[in-house]
Amino acid sequence: MLNIYRVPLLFILILTSCGLSQNKEDIIHKYYSDNEIAQLDKLIDFVIKEVSKDCNQSITDCFMGYFQQFEDLAASAEIEPNLSVSKQKALLNQLAQPLFEDIWTFNQWQRSVEIDSVQNILVLSPRHDGKFARFLIEVTKNHDKLAGYGNTFKEMGDYMPSMNGQLIQIPQSFNFESKDELLLLVIHLLTLNHPPEIL
Repeated sequence: MLNIYRVPLLFILILTSCGLSQNKEDIIHKYYSDNEIAQLDKLIDFVIKEVSKDCNQSITDCFMGYFQQFEDLAASAEIEPNLSVSKQKALLNQLAQPLFEDIWTFNQWQRSVEIDSVQNILVLSPRHDGKFARFLIEVTKNHDKLAGYGNTFKEMGDYMPSMNGQLIQIPQSFNFESKDELLLLVIHLLTLNHPPEIL
């Protein structure tokens, strides 16, 4: 008699756990259309190829190996992800303009060049009020490892040193097998990798 009840119960538990797993992965589908996701996939693929070009292991192992180059870097240091800038620019130029503008914006800043000289530059920054910003906040909300990352973005609307520090010094905070979390990481890396334009 016990066997009769065990099989359906086991079946229900499997279905429930699969459903929960799928719902977490489906966050991206709440914000982006299939066409937009196909374009975002190209960004993910580009970064994976760049990170794993000298690595024949799993995606997780390749990312962990890639981030080792930043181990001794201070969280507040300027980060150069060492991705191909020319390939990235070509890829971003192919991105549909509305999707690009949903994720990023350009901000004008001044930086010191010499003691009495400043330079006006145009810097790529994450857009704080688009779908991607809301996606980032939802993915990280109640996340045991990324809640601080998301809360900082929610408060500041930009990638702050603490977020950069988590990215380069605690990359295992991100699940590289999760499309949602991988997209967060990819957009962060592409933003840091984009060189400022001198005005």
